[in-house]
Amino acid sequence: MQFFVIGQPWYLISATLSKVSICLFFMSFLRRARQWRILLAGLITIMTIITLAFALAVYLQCRPLEKVWNPSIAGGCSDPSIQMNFGYTQGGMSTPSML
Repeated sequence: MQFFVIGQPWYLISATLSKVSICLFFMSFLRRARQWRILLAGLITIMTIITLAFALAVYLQCRPLEKVWNPSIAGGCSDPSIQMNFGYTQGGMSTPSML
């Protein structure tokens, strides 16, 4: 559980970085098509913000983070629906950008 919680945001960050690199690759070909470059830049911005927000939601869900995999430790956790909603948003954002 410990490695799953710690590794989950890193997987999403790496997937987002690969999508950003693909968008930047397409932007290099679309030098004259300004509308497409703006659209791709907006997509990059939205993907980056959602991924960073999801990573923060995972890492800040419990204080201390160790409480996620060891419930006997003193501390508190946020409502699990917050992380679930971020997960839905991340999944919804990932699907259109993969098409």
